[in-house]
Amino acid sequence: MRLNKFISIAVSFGFMWSQSVQAQQLNSAQREVWQTVETRWRAWQADDLEKMLILYHSRFHAWNRVTGRLDAQDAMLARWKTALQSEKILAVNLQPIAVEVYGEFAAVFYVSRETVKVTSGAGNEEGGPPNVVAIRWSDYLVREKGRWLFVGYNGVPCSQSEPADSPCRLSLEK
Repeated sequence: MRLNKFISIAVSFGFMWSQSVQAQQLNSAQREVWQTVETRWRAWQADDLEKMLILYHSRFHAWNRVTGRLDAQDAMLARWKTALQSEKILAVNLQPIAVEVYGEFAAVFYVSRETVKVTSGAGNEEGGPPNVVAIRWSDYLVREKGRWLFVGYNGVPCSQSEPADSPCRLSLEK
């Protein structure tokens, strides 16, 4: 009985915590950082790599989930081009979880939901309905010459087996 009460309180607290973080009031620095994240996603959805790249620091790196290597910006650019040639981003929904600013460094945690249509690579759409891809992101930015720039990120796909109070799960149900 005591264990059930503890579990009930823990689940309720976890749900309230995720709701309150989502409703977090952002200060001006946090808003600037979040707007940079949103701008990058708008550029991604519009297939505008040039606009996207101006938001990246020249020393940007990210882990490659396929090779296990730490890729620099040039390797990431090749991957982004391939992705955009093989799919059309129909919609993007971002769910902020936390935006933390530490002076000239920021860490942003959120869930993205992309509605994606697979194409043949030449812009011709293949059959089948669009897919919704949900990913849990951690983005890292630095402020340089008055602009927030991405220096790294990591994305972990959400799954249907996420706990009911997980930000990924809540995102999948929307």
